[in-house]
Amino acid sequence: MDSVEYRLLGPLEVSVNGSPVALGAPRQRAVLAALLLHANHVVTVNRLVQAVWWEPPRSESSNLRSYVTGLRQHLTRAGIPSERIGTRPSGYLMRVEPRELDLLVFERFAARGSQAVREEKLEAATEWLGDALRLWRGAPLDGVSLGPLLQRAAPGAWSCTTEAEGDLGQPAPGGELAVVRGALDCDLGLSPTTNSMPVLRHRLHEGGGPTDLLMAWVSVPDLAVYPSRQRYAFVRRESKARIVRFQSLDSPFEAEIGFDDDGVVLDYPGIARRVA
Repeated sequence: MDSVEYRLLGPLEVSVNGSPVALGAPRQRAVLAALLLHANHVVTVNRLVQAVWWEPPRSESSNLRSYVTGLRQHLTRAGIPSERIGTRPSGYLMRVEPRELDLLVFERFAARGSQAVREEKLEAATEWLGDALRLWRGAPLDGVSLGPLLQRAAPGAWSCTTEAEGDLGQPAPGGELAVVRGALDCDLGLSPTTNSMPVLRHRLHEGGGPTDLLMAWVSVPDLAVYPSRQRYAFVRRESKARIVRFQSLDSPFEAEIGFDDDGVVLDYPGIARRVA
């Protein structure tokens, strides 16, 4: 049986039995990257369009079909069945086995390492987490341009495309992005869902901290981007929530945020709370 590998944690690569597979033109590679990021799930035509073009052409749907056909031809020549890329009424689906895609392998190894940490099996945790880190070959999808408007373009670097009309008496959208170099996440002002990203990344709703982070903070309503130094620390577990203290290191603001077991915000005092 042929050994197929799809790699996203670094430059986009596909190989069969260790031999690289040609993937075609840049936009065709972008389609494959988008499908692999959502492996085994349907990716709608609209999302694929956003992954390929900043300004879609009138013939976007026919162009997409051409890219998918080209990918199938490249994969077939390498011995990968063309039906791995399935067509659905709303879009396309890329079928992969969990062992074939480095992103899925990484998530599995990282989850096992985190479980070993919780069980205080430190030797096993070191092995699992080390295996997970060794899967990284550089910046994810290095060389592949993907949406949305605010995206990671290189390790620790952000790019932002903005448009503004008229004079709203507010700061211009975007900003000097060199100051957010090293930020791992984007924090949208007044949106509690973005607090879930750093908490989940560091499993802080399960314990631990304090953890200091640099975030790319997007103010509302002007959408200007600023650096934001933040600190998160697990505080306690209540009957229906896990409490994590958020503290801005650039201002006096702090809050105790309630998260559910999945790391989703339940209650952000003064900003939002779940009602159902």
